Amino acid sequence: MQDEDFAKPRFVAVEVAAAELGRRIAAGEQSSEEITRECLDRIEQVDADVHAFLAVDAERALRLKAWVEGNVRWVEEHSGGRVSYVYMPNTATAGYEYFNRYFFSQLPRDGLILDDRNNGGGQFADYVLDALSRRFTTGVTMRSGADYGSPAAYVEGPKAMIINESAGSGGDMLPWAFRKKGLGVLVGKRTWGGLVGITDYPLLQDGTWVTAPNMGLWDERGWIVENVGVSPDIEVEQDPAAVLAGQDPQLETALRVVLEELEKNPPRRPERPAFPVMGPGK
Repeated sequence: MQDEDFAKPRFVAVEVAAAELGRRIAAGEQSSEEITRECLDRIEQVDADVHAFLAVDAERALRLKAWVEGNVRWVEEHSGGRVSYVYMPNTATAGYEYFNRYFFSQLPRDGLILDDRNNGGGQFADYVLDALSRRFTTGVTMRSGADYGSPAAYVEGPKAMIINESAGSGGDMLPWAFRKKGLGVLVGKRTWGGLVGITDYPLLQDGTWVTAPNMGLWDERGWIVENVGVSPDIEVEQDPAAVLAGQDPQLETALRVVLEELEKNPPRRPERPAFPVMGPGK
């Protein structure tokens, strides 16, 4: 639905309301205040009908957004604002949109939880891994204004990634590389092990298409992940009874791990050194 579609039913409602208002006032049937209230109620009902239709049309995206926003608020509240939460639904377009929106907007934070659950895959998430690997390099002092640092956006403290059995392909590769780079702890259940690559195949005569594994992955130790998955460092079952009660055992465990690590090893906060004293004989 386009923006102008919102205006059409509302514009008609306003026209009808205005005509009704004039007729009733002229006939002396009701006071102008009563008629105005009734006409406004009609317009509000039209707005409610339009928005109800749009909500149903986009329910899946809205439910995902509500779930993510709820997790962001929960982590912020239970960490005292020290830990950020970022969800990645895949390692394709949506995954990068979610990462860019939620990683940078919550900085600065001492720790991070990256949620890989149900990640549908896509491409290598090198960009995400590079951002998570950043460390303080240098500070910059301005002649006027606050200091800033390079890189401008990074999380120096502990990190945890939540994984589950519904994350695969790029959703396998992301936690595997997260572990190999030593970025943090994996919490949850083993990923499903579908780390293979596919390429385009010609369409069939009926318009359908098929894929077949066309790329396998390996490192210096041998073939990786396919048909095996990535196992967590801390295994946590997503207990159905707890989930129905509004809890998230895997998220709760990930936050506990990050907070415990923050207590043991708080991130380094570089401080600007004293200004040098310059001049003859110095």
